[in-house]
Parts: sequence; C-alpha cells; structure tokens
Amino acid sequence: MTGPPHAPFPALGEMLCGAGIRGIIEGVSLDLGVRRGPVPQADGTTRRRSNLQGKIEGLVEAGHATRKEADALHELRFIGNDVAHSLYRPTRRDLVIALDVIEHMLFQVFQIEATTRPLSRSRAARRSRDGQGI
Repeated sequence: MTGPPHAPFPALGEMLCGAGIRGIIEGVSLDLGVRRGPVPQADGTTRRRSNLQGKIEGLVEAGHATRKEADALHELRFIGNDVAHSLYRPTRRDLVIALDVIEHMLFQVFQIEATTRPLSRSRAARRSRDGQGI
C-alpha cells in the first residue's frame, strides 16, 4: 500500500474530527460534573436528560456556558450526530468553525480565570497602595 494508511478512506479524517468534537463536549461536561440538564419536550414540558443535548443545557444551567455558547455547541452536536448516524462527511470549513467554537469553550471554561488572575492581584495592590482596602 502506498500513501498514508487512510488513503483509501479520504473522508475518514473529517469524520473522525466531527466525532471527536462531540467527544470533547462530552468530556468537558463530565469534567465539570454536568451529567444532565433540562431538555424541552414536544408537549411543552421539560425533562432532565443525560444525553448530550441535556449536558449542553446543563452547562448553561450550571453557569459554565451562555445561551449563545450553548446554541453553538448544539450545532457541533448536530455535526457529530450526522457523522455517527449518517456517515456524514463534514466540510473542512465547518470543521474549522467547529474547532474555533471548541477552542473558545475550552478557554472560557478552563483558562480565563487563570489568565485574568494577575489583573485581580494588580487591582488589589492598587487599592491597597491607595489606601482604599480591597
């Protein structure tokens, strides 16, 4: 066989990426302790569900994501569902957008507090220096 091992399956990389993005959302939810969340039902009621839709809604409920962020994560969930259930091959453009959303989510959830911590310390030092206390 010549070429990379996946050469006979050119769509495999895009499909694995689409499924992996879904897996990252699952993993982040689990890491944050979000196991379920409220999912609207067709009859107008809401049920707590442990599927990915419920976990995304649980991220909002727990304050880890905004409504807009959750809507974006649902779009990624749809890509992952289509890959898993219909062997859909996402476009590279869609995957680049999806990876941007994932990168934003990871930064917002895990990194922003550490990134801004020096700003809080600087503010506290200024206030202390100026005699205003904290």
